[in-house]
Amino acid sequence: MRLLKNRLFIFIFLGLILRLSLIFLDFSFDVNNHMAWGKDMWLRGLSNFYDLRSSEVYASAYPNYPPLANYLFFACYLLRLVIFKLAWWLNIAFPIFPSKLILFIDSRVFEAACFKLPAILADLGIAGVVYLFAKKLAPKNNWAKKLAVLSVLFHPTFFYNSAYWGQIDAIPLFFVLVASYLLLFSSRYFTSAMFFIAAILVKPTALVFVLPYSVYFLWKFGWIKSVRAFLLAQAVFILSFLPYISNQNVIFYPYIAYLKKIMEAQSLAYITNNAFNFWMIVAPPANIKDLVISPLGISYKAIGYILFGIVGALAIHYMLIAKDKITVFIFANFFVAYGAVIFLTRMHERYWLLCLPFLLLFTLQNRHLWKWWIIISFISFLNLYHGWSVPRIEPLVFVLVNRYFVLLVSIVNTSIFIYLFVQYLMENWRPKVSDRLFFN
Repeated sequence: MRLLKNRLFIFIFLGLILRLSLIFLDFSFDVNNHMAWGKDMWLRGLSNFYDLRSSEVYASAYPNYPPLANYLFFACYLLRLVIFKLAWWLNIAFPIFPSKLILFIDSRVFEAACFKLPAILADLGIAGVVYLFAKKLAPKNNWAKKLAVLSVLFHPTFFYNSAYWGQIDAIPLFFVLVASYLLLFSSRYFTSAMFFIAAILVKPTALVFVLPYSVYFLWKFGWIKSVRAFLLAQAVFILSFLPYISNQNVIFYPYIAYLKKIMEAQSLAYITNNAFNFWMIVAPPANIKDLVISPLGISYKAIGYILFGIVGALAIHYMLIAKDKITVFIFANFFVAYGAVIFLTRMHERYWLLCLPFLLLFTLQNRHLWKWWIIISFISFLNLYHGWSVPRIEPLVFVLVNRYFVLLVSIVNTSIFIYLFVQYLMENWRPKVSDRLFFN
């Protein structure tokens, strides 16, 4: 066990080195938003923050990330400021200090690197939480524990998204995983609820996990503790918005701002934002607004909610009737995350990250699923590179921009989801079936 822990430390250290080697190479456009909002909070404060235009022209017109994400951006801006001031002092105090380093620290690339650090730490945290899960799910299988950690640390979708792009999707995912671990394997229901609300306060993507988390929480802890945790979570939610409030209603403004200023403003209002999903099949190249009325007489957005609602309801139903609720809870989270990206509108290619850890955890108990983990991982990275082709590899880009290739991958991806979900339903509906894909 001690040897395994030492190797775990080495793996995490190597994962960190890999990510640090990428942070100065490039960054995506969204990082400009993060840098602008961090600076705006430093210069203008937080009062009416969501109603003031961003100070930098290449950023989004208005801030559209939840409070906790903004606080992280503020901390990153301060970190970069402290590093610059320290370097400036060293440059003046010690003539031997390389002056060109000051120019680098003052560059946009260095500032962007500072803003990548929280997501990089979240990546490492996800690997650590996956290890804790593995100790519970496969306590005697050291090979599975090591493979689980390595599958996060050196998975291109993870390090490309956090260390290269500079996206923060790993942060709410880390909080959701911690909340789920505490929910499943401890009685610390308040702490679990705090981690889950923290995830929501970083990015709305965490909301896809609300249904399985809430239902399992209620089943395990009962109504009284669930209501207590809910009220505490709402108090934290409201308190996180207090610095942003000027003359608005303290109780209602946080919810209105989260819905109007954040959820409705974060993504372009198309049926898909580059995700290889069901909507790429319906209307390639997916340039239809999701509020447009479909041939069915309702908006595409409503259709997405209905399909996702069906997936969520069925996954939860079979989670409740299953004997091994821990295992099925993990798979239910995989399906709601996978189903969200397949069927909900406005989905980005980055959101495949949400389902990967839960599928990985389930494969620890069933090696038959490793092939699906590999296939879905490969598709997720292809989709990621399709969305941001840096560094540009011309032969690969030539293939990825072909609309028929995108259509084919989207069909394959949607078919995989349908196949796995149908298998999941059948095996829970007929628990005595001997030839099982999942629960054998």
